[in-house]
Amino acid sequence: MNRSVLPRVQRRRRDEDHIWTHQFPAQVEARCRHRHPDLTDREWKLVDQGLREWFLCCAWRDGEVLGMPSLLVAEAWHEFILDSPAYAEFCERAFGECLRYIPEASMTTPMSGALEATSRAWDRSGMGGPVGSVLWGLDALLGIGHSGGGGCGGGN
Repeated sequence: MNRSVLPRVQRRRRDEDHIWTHQFPAQVEARCRHRHPDLTDREWKLVDQGLREWFLCCAWRDGEVLGMPSLLVAEAWHEFILDSPAYAEFCERAFGECLRYIPEASMTTPMSGALEATSRAWDRSGMGGPVGSVLWGLDALLGIGHSGGGGCGGGN
């Protein structure tokens, strides 16, 4: 492997450890369940996994603006952002900077292109294709009806 690439890859792998093991603030789950009271414990675990997969994509974004494929994960991400100190600490450890939440109306990249960038980031992560992920099919699986992604993106 190219020596200049090695430190970046090692950093990303450390980022992944933080993303997969971080304990999100309790109010993230509480507020999402308030908005979706029919979510079972198993379904909430899928939302939590989707949020972690989103952050993994963000760690591998290579400067691209990503599109959020899930409304439920977008809601969980937004609830996490509302706890500013916890979100800032998480982002600093996971990405080395604060990850901005960008409403779709403010995105400079069309959502279709941003969703493609999310798929590329997932591919770069080495976690497998979208079929092995809950992020892309979560809303349909849980009966949340909409199309076109979660209505937001992430980048810096």
